[in-house]
Amino acid sequence: MVGKISQNSSAPLHRAFDLLGMISSADYALSISDLKHQSNLPSTTLNRFLRLLCEMGLVYQDKVSGKFIMGRRFVDMAYKTLASATVLPTMREVIQKVVDETGETTNITVLDGCYVKYIERIETKWHHCINLGVGSRLPLHCSASGKLFLSMMRKKQRQTYYHLNTPLKSYTKHTICEPKLLDAEIKQSRKIGYALNAEEHIEGMVAIAVPIKDSLQRIFATLSVQAPCSRISTQKLIQHVSFLQSSAQTIADIHSDTFA
Repeated sequence: MVGKISQNSSAPLHRAFDLLGMISSADYALSISDLKHQSNLPSTTLNRFLRLLCEMGLVYQDKVSGKFIMGRRFVDMAYKTLASATVLPTMREVIQKVVDETGETTNITVLDGCYVKYIERIETKWHHCINLGVGSRLPLHCSASGKLFLSMMRKKQRQTYYHLNTPLKSYTKHTICEPKLLDAEIKQSRKIGYALNAEEHIEGMVAIAVPIKDSLQRIFATLSVQAPCSRISTQKLIQHVSFLQSSAQTIADIHSDTFA
């Protein structure tokens, strides 16, 4: 957690970055009261900085709760950093090893609002594959990676997601649209350390995802494998969990070492 902001600082930019640090490092959406307590800034100054950060797209204020989370522009900057020329070649080597091990298409995804976004992807050489390229966005509630991002949220955050997306859209007959049932699966994913997608977004497609965590054990991306269920079952995907988790840790280490 970022410490209190010094009111004696003569650099407004430092204060703005400190506020960004507080919001990005929190594992839940922060209220004005939270930020006032943590920053030690006067209300007028705090409101001015938050208004500016929101206008810049770096911070987003939820219309329902009034609380603050990172904005779309900040998220875009984060995944561009993850997929930068500095990190990407080494990261692709790890992804290729996963493709070689599993024989299936492998992806890196990041959280993008109410969706997960593919920032890197290596296709399998099989003719029958799923056409979802880099930049594709999948809903949280019916994707393996999305369930992992939901699992890191507090209950109130998930309830906000369900409220904003009520009713949860059904994409196939397998999509879980009941929040209580989805929550039970999400809690199980958090417990076992991976999540599955059993034809919930695209008929005939299955997937498994494991988290990529930072030094504070927060999920900042996921490593996922997807395939036609005609070629592989979710049970066979689960057999690769240990290898996937080891690969996810390697990617996390690459990112940490590069930007330490």
